[in-house]
Amino acid sequence: MSEVALSSPVTLSLRLLGPFDLRQNGQPIPSLRTQKGEWLIALLALREGRAVPRDWLSGVLWPDSPEISALYNLRRCVYDIRRALGSEAKRLYTPNARTLSLDLAGADVDVLRFDNVCNAYKSGRQNSSVTDLEEAINIYGGPLLESCSEEWVFPERAAREQAYLNALEKLGEHAAAQRRERDAIGYFKQVISAEPLRESAYCSLMQILARGGDIAAVTQTYRDLRLLLHSKLNIEPSDKTQNFYKRIREQKEPHEQLIEPFRERRLNRTDICNPSLAEVEPVGGAVSMNSRLYIERSTDAFFY
Repeated sequence: MSEVALSSPVTLSLRLLGPFDLRQNGQPIPSLRTQKGEWLIALLALREGRAVPRDWLSGVLWPDSPEISALYNLRRCVYDIRRALGSEAKRLYTPNARTLSLDLAGADVDVLRFDNVCNAYKSGRQNSSVTDLEEAINIYGGPLLESCSEEWVFPERAAREQAYLNALEKLGEHAAAQRRERDAIGYFKQVISAEPLRESAYCSLMQILARGGDIAAVTQTYRDLRLLLHSKLNIEPSDKTQNFYKRIREQKEPHEQLIEPFRERRLNRTDICNPSLAEVEPVGGAVSMNSRLYIERSTDAFFY
């Protein structure tokens, strides 16, 4: 893929992440006759300028139509797009009688920029850094072709969603390693907002909260996940997540996992009368579960 030369003017800009938006010289192109025209542009753009067989395109866009009808619809669609593109019509061309291609030279296509920066970081390309992930997050404007429900779009959409979520998690891990807990929490909450059943994000969030000593928030986070899994899928969190939460509660997570060991022990009922205990809780209110004076009861496990 040839990268857009930012110093030269961009005559065509295409947005596929989120709502479809195609602009020429900053202005929206005239409306296409049908949404199939938008999907055709998207299919060709995702092939990054490569020639695409006409029979494949017609079969994808009109799967329930006879081949002759589907190819006829494709020709009408091509004519409609060229009319709307005006002076940029030459971008949609036929390398040969059986293929179509969309010339993207000098064009700005958000999904291709997104793919490029994600791949640069993933491959460890020279000069790639965390800023690539930050750029990817800024580019991502929503699910690929969010209004499209055609079968072909789902794997393409899922690939970009996973790349976006992976970028957020990597940024969260980087922030946590730099002790920027607030930023890390923000990133992991963004992941959960985008994919509420992603258990790895809940575990990372619990880990950061535990390091800050907010065990109540850890418990609430686990409870939210458990209730959501039960209501949506009628299942419990995975064994790995349950054990992870249990270790946090017991404060036995290893140091390299970024959780500070909790060294104060719980007291039994006889310890309360021990006169050597000089530290006492402030008068009034409930005793915190993290307090040395908290007495664990048999019903606690049920409520956890």
